Amino acid sequence: MKIQLTSYGTTFTVETDNDDIGIDQYLDIMTGLLKQATFSELTIQQAIIELAEQYENNYDIRTI
Repeated sequence: MKIQLTSYGTTFTVETDNDDIGIDQYLDIMTGLLKQATFSELTIQQAIIELAEQYENNYDIRTI
């Protein structure tokens, strides 16, 4: 699997040996790419928390 992020003309790439990875591994990869694109750990964490709050407010997690 190959995931790329291009920002301001610079491309950051992560490749794995296989495509069979879990959502937690995808999130780790995306977090790493965002860090390479100069986002801070705190900014990434705040965005994830805000997204989680949106999910919590819009969905009954018990039914998912």
